[in-house]
Amino acid sequence: MDADSLFEGQKSVKLPAIAHDDPFVKVVKTLSIYFVDEIVLPSTFDQLRTTSAGNRIRILVEHLVENVTNPAIINAILTLKWHFSTLDVDDRGINETRASACEIVAWRFLSRISERDAVSFCLYELPLPTLQRMEGAEESQTTEHSTLLPQFRERDSPPGTRPPSQNKKTELLRSIGTFFTHNDMDDDEDDPTSSFTGLNGLEIAAVADCKKFLSQRIVQKIITGIWKGDITFWETLSEHTQKKAQFYNRRKSDPFSRLRVPRYIKAFEVLFFASFLFLYYAVLVERNPYQITALEVLLYVWFAAFAYDELGEFIDAGCNWLNEG
Repeated sequence: MDADSLFEGQKSVKLPAIAHDDPFVKVVKTLSIYFVDEIVLPSTFDQLRTTSAGNRIRILVEHLVENVTNPAIINAILTLKWHFSTLDVDDRGINETRASACEIVAWRFLSRISERDAVSFCLYELPLPTLQRMEGAEESQTTEHSTLLPQFRERDSPPGTRPPSQNKKTELLRSIGTFFTHNDMDDDEDDPTSSFTGLNGLEIAAVADCKKFLSQRIVQKIITGIWKGDITFWETLSEHTQKKAQFYNRRKSDPFSRLRVPRYIKAFEVLFFASFLFLYYAVLVERNPYQITALEVLLYVWFAAFAYDELGEFIDAGCNWLNEG
């Protein structure tokens, strides 16, 4: 479609007005109105991507790229994808079409902006609601900003602001369906989207099963950057460092912050278990029934370190499961 026809199409479409500081829930509701009003015919993913059936999508992408700077825009679009995909299946497949449209809009938006902006939008974490941020400001200083004890972050979060576990995320995301059907809902009523506090676009995409979005080149490039450490979340291991997605700068970043790079973490895990195999077989070969050898002491230390690591993972993830019960 040429620029003239796109411009003519924009005149006949009511585009969503999204301000930079609009709250997440407002962004989601504004975009949902557009998708419901403009996507009214069933189409496949490929049809939306390559034929005139996707004209409304192209118009929306152009509008978002040129006029929208709200950092939660990707989070909102992917949340809508989940919303439409979890609605009851209709004979015409409109909900599936709208879900596919959300994925296309998300990855096309990222592909149209600079790489640095794409990282910022895709890895933006939804903040605490205003009231909760004021009430929990002191606690958040010791949890969200702390890098030394990351496994205790969720347990120490203010009540009602803890990121949900995987199963809980599914429940809460499904509850959004009823939220969107009440356009006249009182703003003071409980907002189910607040359950996404602390989640970024990639995490929402994983929960919402956005396989086509995650398979796109721009998204894969971001994921690869995180894996290799080219994109980091912590500049230093200082107690007061704030979590923020950024490109790695060797001159400014703390060398010890590289310990958080996923590739290095996996390498250390391999070495950790390789050391276990070495110690275990060394103790079997040495076999001294009269005294505890140095190799046995090292093996006991390894067991203690392993138990501590498993306990940390249980506190990080298992406590949410207990709370749900």
